[in-house]
Formats: sequence, C-alpha cells, structure tokens
Amino acid sequence: MIKSVNIHAQTKLKAHSISNNMAFEDVPIGDIRLPDLLVKPPTKRGIATTKAILQQFGPVVPALIDDNGILIAGFELHAAARELGLATIKAVRVS
Repeated sequence: MIKSVNIHAQTKLKAHSISNNMAFEDVPIGDIRLPDLLVKPPTKRGIATTKAILQQFGPVVPALIDDNGILIAGFELHAAARELGLATIKAVRVS
C-alpha cells in the first residue's frame, strides 16, 4: 500500500535561505576568477555544447559568483564564453 505524504508539511523553507533581491549582472569575463581548486573541471564536450547553446540561443542561465568575483557555478559557461571571445557573461552574485 502506498502511503500518502504531505510534502508541504515536510518542507520548511527558512526565510533567510531565499533572497528576494537576486539580480543578474553583466560581469566582464576578466573580472571573474576561478577558485584555487576545481573539484570537477569543465570537459571539452561540455564546453563545446555550451558554446553551441550560446551561439544559438544566447545566455540561458547565469553563472554564480561570490562577492570577490570567484566563480561558484558555471565553469563550462565561463570557459565557453572565453573561447567565443565574449566580453561579459550574466552572473548572479551571492554572499
């Protein structure tokens, strides 16, 4: 027998975990720094796919950077944008 579960009762979001002032920025590629250690570096295939998406659709999802401009997420986007010679990429700055 399948037990019914009330997902809303089990999911409790804390107010401080959601930011209402999140905004995209056009960040110059040269201002974005890579972290000292990349757990999973971008693959050639991933970069090629991201380049194709950028060329066909433009930027679809932003990168995530911290207050110091260090890349948190979007490594393939960053690499693809560099290879395409883009001046900026869309990013969300998180702290």
